[in-house]
Amino acid sequence: MFNLSKFSSILLYALMILSVLVFVLYGFDVIDEGSMLIWSYILIFIAAATSILFPIGYFIANPKKAKTALIGIGAFVILGGIAYVMAEDTIPTFLGAEAFEIDHSSSKNISTSLITTYLLSAVTLGVILYAEIAKYFK
Repeated sequence: MFNLSKFSSILLYALMILSVLVFVLYGFDVIDEGSMLIWSYILIFIAAATSILFPIGYFIANPKKAKTALIGIGAFVILGGIAYVMAEDTIPTFLGAEAFEIDHSSSKNISTSLITTYLLSAVTLGVILYAEIAKYFK
């Protein structure tokens, strides 16, 4: 039987050993900065692929538990949609604004990100207040 936990531990230790080896080889000028950069890209790709593939595998193995996660993801998508509708695409006018080369679409994206942050902060504060107040009524 395939043990995912054991496989991931072995993969982790192998990558750590290879990383130490690459670092030592770089320290002794056997490899150059380009090789170090390529190795870091490989590690980033492995981390990104793992962070995408493992949850998908978990959801396939446990479809009932995936429903809760999908509700959370859907809530974030709806919150992002609300923020996008509320966002403006006006270009800011302040001293030195030309240096940033902000156009209408990037202004809309920045505004959406800020509004999403504000909404998530408000939701978080509301949940904290609810949890603290609900303690007194139990």
